[in-house]
Amino acid sequence: MVGRPYGLGAFSSLSAQALSVYVNCSTGVAPYTPTTVASNKSVEQQVLCNAGDVAIGGGVETVSPPLPLPSQVTTSTPENSFLFSGETPIGWQVVYQNTNVNTQCYYSPNPPAKLCPSVQFRVCVSCLVNP
Repeated sequence: MVGRPYGLGAFSSLSAQALSVYVNCSTGVAPYTPTTVASNKSVEQQVLCNAGDVAIGGGVETVSPPLPLPSQVTTSTPENSFLFSGETPIGWQVVYQNTNVNTQCYYSPNPPAKLCPSVQFRVCVSCLVNP
């Protein structure tokens, strides 16, 4: 007797179901307000899937100023990963840093905005609807 390859039955039932995927972003709905990070500061931002759904990926986007950033401005994301509830990925989390090497940005109590710009970003997560 010739049998089916192992797992084919499970795959067939899964492929018969339509998978539903969507994206949520931290900017929400209009007017799409991004998160602002002042010069030489960092901010954590999280975005969640709808209740009961599972995160499958995510990321961060610099919204302004337009790229490329001014020469002395560097951004980094020391944390850019899944957000978990127990063992279930339910969202995406980012720590976004805005670093400026201009000395006026470190020592001036009111640094000039043109030399020490704030940077705006948003975080998005791709989610799988839990059937």
